[in-house]
Amino acid sequence: MHARCNYRSSIRGWQSVPEARQPGSATERMSQAASDFDQKEVAMKVRDIMHRGVECAAPDTPVELLAKKMLDEDIGAIPVRHDSDIIGIVTDRDITLRAVASGRALSRLTAGDVMSTGVKFCRADADIDDAVQLMENRHIRRLLVLDRKDKLVGMLSLGDISRGMPRDVSGELAQAVSSHHAW
Repeated sequence: MHARCNYRSSIRGWQSVPEARQPGSATERMSQAASDFDQKEVAMKVRDIMHRGVECAAPDTPVELLAKKMLDEDIGAIPVRHDSDIIGIVTDRDITLRAVASGRALSRLTAGDVMSTGVKFCRADADIDDAVQLMENRHIRRLLVLDRKDKLVGMLSLGDISRGMPRDVSGELAQAVSSHHAW
């Protein structure tokens, strides 16, 4: 059995949290397709499709600078780090909803004011199907990726999965992640 790719931050360090697979999920179909392909499970790892070179911001980084960095680098999220701990993540959606739509003065807002907390992550050597399952179950669009020494080594996004996985898997994941936004 593969180690599950579902971790959450605690005050000091990281804890493992078991995640159940759901029958008929994109993860299950992906595993079956891989099995059918070669009559054995082919386990693609998170490191195979994640993007590397993730930079973090401090909690006091102005929102305007975060938005500019997102625009310049064509990214949608920036992790927030205090000392050596990742304490949150600022997404383009966070900036839109918690800064712009709130009517607050953008020039006074910082990463700490608008970030999402409870950041989920997985390990670079985890099976991609476990990461997909976590993203489906938690309705999240991005996972931070850590190595075995808890060092941030990348990020796994819906875009990474859509480029690296079969279309039906990435399509179902996108639908599952967005299901709570049904019209």
